[in-house]
Amino acid sequence: MSTPDRPWERKPQAEPTAEEKKRDFNRFALKIVAIAVVALALVWWAFYEPNESASDDGRVGGPGGARLACENLVKDQLKAPGTADFSNVSAVNNGGASWTVTGEVDAENAFGASLRSSFRCSLRASGPESFSGTAVLTD
Repeated sequence: MSTPDRPWERKPQAEPTAEEKKRDFNRFALKIVAIAVVALALVWWAFYEPNESASDDGRVGGPGGARLACENLVKDQLKAPGTADFSNVSAVNNGGASWTVTGEVDAENAFGASLRSSFRCSLRASGPESFSGTAVLTD
């Protein structure tokens, strides 16, 4: 039969050393940092909106939607649209639903050589994410 737990019969525990205290503090600090990182990641994930194509600033269509529509029109004219790499893309609202998008695209031609072309799109927004227009490429 076991004897009941008697606190007065326990041996006193040794005081933790400075090294043990430091180790315990480091573990505690690491846990706090990990919790903070997870909390920040959750907040970022909750508020991150990757799609800027809707009305970004109250104008019909938005610069994100105009850029995307123009890039699709440009890709339709390329020999290898899967190789398209767009740069220096700028969308300007001409007032109301009219947009002009300019930029450059690097893409492979029919022979597999990479060429850079400039492009200019004239677009009209017909809804928050719907555009129609034309794209002109120049070498």
